[in-house]
Amino acid sequence: MPRPCGWDKAQRDEADLTQAKKYALDVIENSGSKLLDDYHNLFKYRYNNNEESLLACQWYKSTTMQWYVCNATISDLCADSKMLGGVMCWSALNASPDMLMQYRYKGSNGAYKWEVTRRDASFCTNGVHYDYIAIADGGYTYEGSAAPIKKGVVGGPNDDNDGFVDMMCSPLNTYIIRLADVYLIYAEACLGNNSSLSGEGLQYFNAVRRRAGIDEAASITLEDIIRERRVEFGMEYMNWYSMLEWYKWKPNFMLNYLNNQYRGFTYNEVRVGMDNELSFYHNPDNDWEEVVSTEFGDLVAPDVTPVITKDNIFLPYPEADVIQNPYLKREPEHYNFNE
Repeated sequence: MPRPCGWDKAQRDEADLTQAKKYALDVIENSGSKLLDDYHNLFKYRYNNNEESLLACQWYKSTTMQWYVCNATISDLCADSKMLGGVMCWSALNASPDMLMQYRYKGSNGAYKWEVTRRDASFCTNGVHYDYIAIADGGYTYEGSAAPIKKGVVGGPNDDNDGFVDMMCSPLNTYIIRLADVYLIYAEACLGNNSSLSGEGLQYFNAVRRRAGIDEAASITLEDIIRERRVEFGMEYMNWYSMLEWYKWKPNFMLNYLNNQYRGFTYNEVRVGMDNELSFYHNPDNDWEEVVSTEFGDLVAPDVTPVITKDNIFLPYPEADVIQNPYLKREPEHYNFNE
C-alpha cells in the first residue's frame, strides 16, 4: 500500500499522492472490507480474520504451550494474571503519560473532551470493566493505579478463548494492515501538501472517529492525522514507522514534535475523573523524585532527558552486518528490476 510520505522532499510529489489515493480508494471500494462496529472486537480472538483485517499474522492455536510456534506477546504485555485466567504473566509495561494525553481531543464545539472506547481497548485505567475478560467470573475490573496494556491481552482460556490460551501462547492475530489504516492513508493523501483538509477524504477520517464514538472533525491538519494514527494504532507496533516517514518529509517539524513530548517521564498514579478525564498524581512521600507540573497533573522527570536529533533518529546498521556487507554504508543506487 503506497503511502504519501514525501521522502527527502520539501513537497510531496503530486503524482505520488495521486497513486496513493488511487490504490487506497481501490481497497476501500472494491476489497469488500469494512470497519468493525465495535473497536474492542478487533482485539478478541473470536474476531480473528474479521472483515476489517486486510493482512495479518496468524498464530498456531493450541490448548498447550508450544514454544516454537506461539505468539509470546500475551505474557510480555499482561501485568495481572487474573486477566489471563491464572496463566502466568510478568509485564511491567504501562502507557506513557504522553500516550495517555493523546486521548484528549478537541470536540466539535471547540471544547476538549476525553475519549474512552479506544483508550479502554488499549490500556486499563482504574475502574474500567471488561465483560469479555474473565467471563466465568462475571468480567474483569481493573483496580490498580497505573495504566497497563490491554490491547493484545485477550483474557484467559476456557470461556474467554475456547481454551486457546497458555503462558506465552496467544491465539490473537497480529494485524499488519487493516481497513482503518487505508482510510487514514487516503485522508492523508488528500491532505497532501495543504495545511488543512475539509473536502474529499475527510469522510474516511471521520469514519474512524465515528467508530471510536468521538466527535467528527470539520477540517483536519497533519497534526490531526498524527494524533489519530497514534490513538487508532496504539500498541500495534506501527506508529514509529509513520513518525519516520513524516520526519523524512518534515524533519524540523517532527524533531520539534518528538522532543516536545514527555519522553522518559513517568507517574506514580493516573486517576480517572467524573468526565473520564485523566490526571497524574505524585506521591509526596517520594521526595527524591524530581516533579514537573503539567496541565494534566504532576509527572516524574527522567534522570536524563532524551533528545532526538538527525544523528540518532535512525539506528545504525549492526557492525557484524556491515563487516559482512560493506555496501550497506554506501549511498543507495537506483536499480532497474526490468533488466
